[in-house]
Amino acid sequence: MHRRLLYSASMADHEHEHPTQPTESVHDHHQDGPEVATAVLNTLDAQGLRMTGPRKALVAALVDKRAAFTAEDMVQAVPEVGRATVFRTIKLLVDSGLVCRLSQVDGRPLYSLSHQGHHHHALCQRCGAVLDIYRCGIDTMLENIELSTGARVLGHRLEVFVLCANCVAAGG
Repeated sequence: MHRRLLYSASMADHEHEHPTQPTESVHDHHQDGPEVATAVLNTLDAQGLRMTGPRKALVAALVDKRAAFTAEDMVQAVPEVGRATVFRTIKLLVDSGLVCRLSQVDGRPLYSLSHQGHHHHALCQRCGAVLDIYRCGIDTMLENIELSTGARVLGHRLEVFVLCANCVAAGG
């Protein structure tokens, strides 16, 4: 299994603090439904962002994905929305904390819907499922890095590459 720990100088590119944190330690994006699209659109509206037809179409398509997606996946999923609009909207959703930017094993970007609270990701290498991990236990390691290097950790990102329970059950 591949494991990679990525440190980031800014938490804004990935990690988003929200007022509440889910009670479960893992969230499976396969369980997302249409209410998620409404919540995303309501959040954008509350942030004062216009609710355009292309944005609504893109949000509906990404909620339907229920797995990690690339910007190119969204271009193909919503052909009526211009390519530049897709890329700008994904960036807007990342900047708004509604979508997380992930990295594949080879470093290429993937995206997934964000859920509340500080979390990390496990990304299924077979089906693309994204599991949000809320209890990572990395705090001690970050403290040790600060103590041993004299540096101050400004942010972090942990991505674990896995075969999800569904893929394991299917013979993985």
